[in-house]
Amino acid sequence: ILQGGVNLTQRETFLLSLAICSHDLGMVVSLKDHEFEDISDGLPGFMDPVRFENFVREIHHDLIVAYVNEHFGFLTDLGITAPDIALIIEIGKAHRKVDLRTLVGTEKRLGSLMRVIDELDIGPERAPIQIFQNLVDEMDAISCFHWFKHSITSDWAFNHNVSKIENNGRKIIQFQIEVRPPGSE
Repeated sequence: ILQGGVNLTQRETFLLSLAICSHDLGMVVSLKDHEFEDISDGLPGFMDPVRFENFVREIHHDLIVAYVNEHFGFLTDLGITAPDIALIIEIGKAHRKVDLRTLVGTEKRLGSLMRVIDELDIGPERAPIQIFQNLVDEMDAISCFHWFKHSITSDWAFNHNVSKIENNGRKIIQFQIEVRPPGSE
């Protein structure tokens, strides 16, 4: 981050790190507690997996709040204070859908960074196979599909799927998503 010209205090780095680690936990929370009608928009029958993934994307901030509420004691036992937990949730929510203009201070500053970091976070490291193997029995099929999607997306690499170009006198970085065949891992 310093190389990009962003200076963070030690506390901001701590809060941003926790938000990075926790903002997508709701993506792997089971859908078993949700009504099928909610997930399928009231349509009958088996739905396209993309619809289920989109449902999870829409509500995953609510799911992370539910996760934090369920594991609040564990988080405070780690030394994370209640106000910091609330702030971490808000920073995490800012990575998507929240109008950043409505935020102020730390939430806005770190939420903006969170949004950039999340957009650039693709590839197998985002969904480590070891964690998947440990959690697969607890995850619903759609979360498994979402995990697999990351395992087949290539990491960003300069001179491969990331390049520096000049456009109308402005230097920009261009990103191209690349899907690769998954290996044995």
